[in-house]
Amino acid sequence: MRDLCVFTTHTPVEAGHDKFSYPLVKQVLGEIIPFDVLRDLAGKDNLNMTMLALNLSKYINGLRKSTARSRSTCSRIHIHAITNGVHTFTWTCEEMANLFNKYIRDGPMSRNYSFAAATSRAEMWKRTVKQKKSC
Repeated sequence: MRDLCVFTTHTPVEAGHDKFSYPLVKQVLGEIIPFDVLRDLAGKDNLNMTMLALNLSKYINGLRKSTARSRSTCSRIHIHAITNGVHTFTWTCEEMANLFNKYIRDGPMSRNYSFAAATSRAEMWKRTVKQKKSC
């Protein structure tokens, strides 16, 4: 099963990892997995969902900025860095697409690219307001 799992971690911050007491786990789920095995995979004192996912996944990736910190907290596990992305053709409204098409000729990978410099805040705000009114 491990070969089928990919885990993406989004935060290296301790508060971002769900943890549950083993008495609560037993109350809710019973003991479908022996607790000595579960403690080896998910933490000695509490069931740590992140640790469980890390131990049960073949491939682990993390958002670029958090990857270095995540690696330091889980040094025995290799976390591959990824970057969030947006499929602009799906998620960009017509107003903003028109604005982007007006100013971005070479695209964001070009040395000449500077969308922020090419357009004004007023124009961006005008199109944002127009789009919101159409909803």
